[in-house]
Amino acid sequence: MCTADATHAGDAFNPAGRSFSDAPAAVAAAAAAMDYLNTAVADLDGSSCGELLIALGQVQAKLTAAHAGLLRRFDAADAHDADGYGSSSSWLAAKAGMSKKGARTAVRQMRQLAARPRLGSALAAGAITDSLASTVADWTRKLPGGMRDETDRILLQAAAAGASLDDLAAIAACAIETWRAQQPDPDEPDPADRYLQLGTTFGDAGVIRGDLTPECNAAVRAVLEALGKKAGPEDDRTEGQRFHDALQLACAPLWASGWSSWMQACRDGRRLSFKVWTRLTVTGLRRLVTSGPMRSRKGWTCCGARRLVPSTCLRTWTGRGRGLRPRGAGPGR
Repeated sequence: MCTADATHAGDAFNPAGRSFSDAPAAVAAAAAAMDYLNTAVADLDGSSCGELLIALGQVQAKLTAAHAGLLRRFDAADAHDADGYGSSSSWLAAKAGMSKKGARTAVRQMRQLAARPRLGSALAAGAITDSLASTVADWTRKLPGGMRDETDRILLQAAAAGASLDDLAAIAACAIETWRAQQPDPDEPDPADRYLQLGTTFGDAGVIRGDLTPECNAAVRAVLEALGKKAGPEDDRTEGQRFHDALQLACAPLWASGWSSWMQACRDGRRLSFKVWTRLTVTGLRRLVTSGPMRSRKGWTCCGARRLVPSTCLRTWTGRGRGLRPRGAGPGR
């Protein structure tokens, strides 16, 4: 099968080895080459595999550049509209068999290479791998346009001269520090840079990333430190685990005290006005946890929600300024 495919693709190949009759013929020849390689792998020794892995890195880089170039033209022409899709990423997920995350990554990479022509050209020439191109783009993404382009040029020249990844990282760090030294020190962080992102992973687990303002950082740290203290000598949780449990413990009472309806209304786009706002200090959280609605709701105790708060982090308020007492350690009030 590999031989037949290669012969068919070769019909459209220029004997001089420089061009194809059209782009589909080139793709067919590339597919035939991969078919042959996938079959021949079983007969190769280790040293031969190493040499081919290096060569395949160059082929993969060229493939990345070609894919980005095709996708760029496809996206610029809004060709996805013809099939009833509103974006290139949704089209890729539906028509090209990609996952939604993979499709979004491909579109993001396409736009990144469009904004970084030096990296795109280096990939097309097989001078760097696609992983190195992504790493360089991430290193210098915050630099201003002119300086970023010049830094890319220097990094690519160093990579071509055989510089190691550590050497390239040092060059990028030097460029970034040079740029920062030229910037005036702001009196305060820019509030426009603030963000908080919550991502969902396998099993509905989550990952939180963010850039907090000093005020938000102080508020969050105060809550985590207050609720994330060690509950006693037998508490062997790490600080990270205690802060995780503290965040969950802080959110559970809010969700159970009627705020869930308000938050759902916000999600639905409805506007609700509140005449009274309560600052959620530790005292306020204690009142929420030990309030009547918390105790009367099915499945809840003064410790919080059994369903929302794992048994490993259920705690009873002492009410005496000592933080949290382990469940079952005696009355807290």
